Amino acid sequence: YEAPPANNEPPQPQLIALPGHRVILVWIIFAINIGMFGYSLLKGFSVMGSNPGDDTTLINLGAKFSALIDLDGQWWRFLTAMILHGGLVHLAFNSYALYILGPEVERIYGAPRFAAIYLAAGLGGSVGSYVFGDLFAPSIGASGAIFGLLGALAAFAYSARETLGDTARRNLRQIAGVAAINLFIGFALPGIDNYAHLGGLIIGIVVGLLLAPQLRFVRNYDQIAIESQPSALFRWLGVIGALVILFSATSIVHQRRLADPAVVQELRDYRSWYLNALP
Repeated sequence: YEAPPANNEPPQPQLIALPGHRVILVWIIFAINIGMFGYSLLKGFSVMGSNPGDDTTLINLGAKFSALIDLDGQWWRFLTAMILHGGLVHLAFNSYALYILGPEVERIYGAPRFAAIYLAAGLGGSVGSYVFGDLFAPSIGASGAIFGLLGALAAFAYSARETLGDTARRNLRQIAGVAAINLFIGFALPGIDNYAHLGGLIIGIVVGLLLAPQLRFVRNYDQIAIESQPSALFRWLGVIGALVILFSATSIVHQRRLADPAVVQELRDYRSWYLNALP
C-alpha cells in the first residue's frame, strides 16, 4: 500500500500489514461439521449420501424440510441444516471453501463479528431456500454461510477501498468473479440449492458492510500503520434490523402457504411421505 506522506515529500511505497485477529471460530466450525457428519454416519447415513433412506436420516437430524417447518413449526431447522452435509464430497467441498475463506474473514472481522456474519448468512441461506426452493426436497449444508463469508470479504474490500486503493478494487473484481462462477455452476447443475447460496451471499454482504472494520492510516514515531476501529453500536442495531426483515419475509411466505389449501395439502403429503419412511 502507498502510505500518505508526512510532509511535502513524494509518497514512498511501503508494505503495511493489516490489523488482524486471532482465528478461533473457524476451527470450531470445522470440528462441529465433521463431528455432525460422523454422527450422521452412526445414525445410518451413507458415506456418499447415495442410499434411499439418507434423506429421511437427514430430516431426522435437522435438515430444512418445509413440510415440518410450515405444519409443525420446526423453525429450528433453519439453523441445524447448516451443520449437516449430504455426503463426503459435499463436506469436503464446503470444508475446503471454509479453509480458504474462513480464516481471512475472522482475521479481518474478529470472532464476534465473524460469528454474526456466519450465523446470519446461514439463516439467510435457509430463508432463501425456504422461500424460493423446492417444497419437497430437504436442504442441508454450510454453503449459505460460506457464501456469506465471500460476501463479507467483498463488503470489507468495498468499505476499505479508499484506504487500500487498488488492492481493494482488485480483490472486489476477484470476489465477484468467484461468486459469479459458483452461482452459474449452481444453476447449471441439478441437486444444488442455489437459492441458499444467493440468500447467504446477500446477507453476508449486508452484515459485512454493517460490521466492516473502519480502517485509517496512523503515524506513530515516523512509522505508518493501518488502524482498525471497532464497529459502533448502531451498526449492530443494523444487523438486528436486517434479521427482523429476514424473519418478516419468512413469516409472510409462511402465512401465504397456510392460506392456500392446495399448498397445505401438498405439504401434508410430503409430511406423510416422511412419517411413512420412518422405521
